[in-house]
Amino acid sequence: MDQSTFPFIFIGLVIIGSISAIGSRLVAGGRDKKRIAEYLASRGSHAHSIRWAPFSIGFLSERTARFYQVQYVDVDGNEHDATSKTKMFSGVYWTEDENTHHARILPVEQSHEELARENERLREELDRLNSNRQP
Repeated sequence: MDQSTFPFIFIGLVIIGSISAIGSRLVAGGRDKKRIAEYLASRGSHAHSIRWAPFSIGFLSERTARFYQVQYVDVDGNEHDATSKTKMFSGVYWTEDENTHHARILPVEQSHEELARENERLREELDRLNSNRQP
């Protein structure tokens, strides 16, 4: 091999290595986002945004984990701003989860009198069941 071709081979290998590293990172990022979205969906939540956050809390202690800033709405309608970490062959872990907007609390449709009547009915039913159970 000619010494004049060595720099070109080295530069070519660096370029190929860089392209491979960037490609694998993009593929891993897509899988991570899908994993996080599926995790939230399995709990009745919906992700608004999932963004890579490479310098999140804990990134120094987790060299192989990838961190994401996630905004989602939970099953009750509460909005969250959370930080999650994930790895290729592990689950989704939450390092922070802040409730940024509480869902509107619906007014109680039953009056206090209706609730008192229901409580009395349930007490009577409980007494009846307990009296039937005793020998």
